[in-house]
Amino acid sequence: MRTHTYQYKLATPVPDSTPPEHRPNTEDAPLRHDLGPTPAAGRSTAADIAELDATLAELESRREDQVSSLHDATHDPVAIAYKESVRRILGEIRLARHRLREGKHGVCVDCRGEVTAERIEALPWATQCTDCARRRYS
Repeated sequence: MRTHTYQYKLATPVPDSTPPEHRPNTEDAPLRHDLGPTPAAGRSTAADIAELDATLAELESRREDQVSSLHDATHDPVAIAYKESVRRILGEIRLARHRLREGKHGVCVDCRGEVTAERIEALPWATQCTDCARRRYS
């Protein structure tokens, strides 16, 4: 349900490839569970998937080593925040590996749109498309 009544015009038209959830004034955007599966960001060959899994496994191992090497500083807020950040990234990497095994890597967890190959290259454990990540962290 929309609570605002104003309308706005876009400076440039919305591309046809933009999912309904990301289009302005879309009342009937499909719910996440209503959308069918979409291909995973151009990663279709077994070799690509194996390479990505190996990369994620290496990143997971590095983060595990990093977490275990950090000391428990119960009164140091910076050290606590840093350790939590590393743990959060480790969890995201594990989720990405799980989604890769399920064939869902490259599909946004929020809108079910495509996570671009460029985004996956920059952030191999990305589970959100750029638009959804931007909304989440802004």
